[in-house]
Amino acid sequence: MQIQDMWIYHMRFTKKDVIFEKIGVTKRTPKERFSSNYMGYKVDIIECKKMGKMLCSILERKLHEKYSSISYTPEEKGFSGKTECFEPYIIEL
Repeated sequence: MQIQDMWIYHMRFTKKDVIFEKIGVTKRTPKERFSSNYMGYKVDIIECKKMGKMLCSILERKLHEKYSSISYTPEEKGFSGKTECFEPYIIEL
């Protein structure tokens, strides 16, 4: 059985006076997942790590739980992963 590596990422989205961060996982590289301009937001990769799929999923879930008190929901319809967004904060993967 082959274990597939994935990326866990922490990104910052900025548009005018709106700033929020997103923690997620992807099979593609974070640069492939979100261009430098996504839905009008400037996108900056803060941190990303490549690791096994299971470890990625566990870490993502733990980080979402840890930072749930600062969750943020983007207003744009069709924003991919809007439940994975947070107010700007010092988040470490």
